[in-house]
Amino acid sequence: MIRLNKDASEVHNGGKVVRISLRALSVYGKKVASTIRASEPDLNQRCSCPPGESCSVEITELPGRRFEAIVIRPRPVADTQEWATISAVSGIYRCLFDKRATAQRIRDALATIVGATLNEDKTSDQGSASSGVLELVLVDRETLVQARKLVFGCQACSPDAGIPFDSILDRVTGRDPAVTQYVFGEGTIKCPRCRTHLSESTLVEFEPARFDDSDF
Repeated sequence: MIRLNKDASEVHNGGKVVRISLRALSVYGKKVASTIRASEPDLNQRCSCPPGESCSVEITELPGRRFEAIVIRPRPVADTQEWATISAVSGIYRCLFDKRATAQRIRDALATIVGATLNEDKTSDQGSASSGVLELVLVDRETLVQARKLVFGCQACSPDAGIPFDSILDRVTGRDPAVTQYVFGEGTIKCPRCRTHLSESTLVEFEPARFDDSDF
């Protein structure tokens, strides 16, 4: 299923989910958004996520008819091609498109990363998951700093918040979400946009490199 946050349209396909968030500033940006929306069925067919897993796509128009795309996969992919891996975060990729990039060019790049084969070299994690033992992880300040870099807003201030904060922690720590529960002090971390205290279950809006530790 592909969900577009702007119009909540949905296409079902074997349980797969690609969540797409689009932000357009200009008429041209809206045309690009329309092309991406029209590509829902094709992206869903190309999605390599296995049943029960999903990926997220965020496309933002920048000044000068440039676009930034962020794609969050359940775990790292085997071949990133033109996509840059965001430092210290597993399974999150970024690509910048200049003003010469067409809507079709952006769509093709999305299809490549959404369809990329996921790494499966997690035998030790799979073994721990099969044991059914839940591991409590005390989140330290450094980890929260890395996670907060990736938060633009939360469910209290952003209509595009759709990722649980603990999913961000999963990608920062590289831990298996099936057997991990995070623990950190209440009020330890705040939304950088509205200052609401975040918990591990708070829905957040992902955006890289937005961190100011002056008021953590």
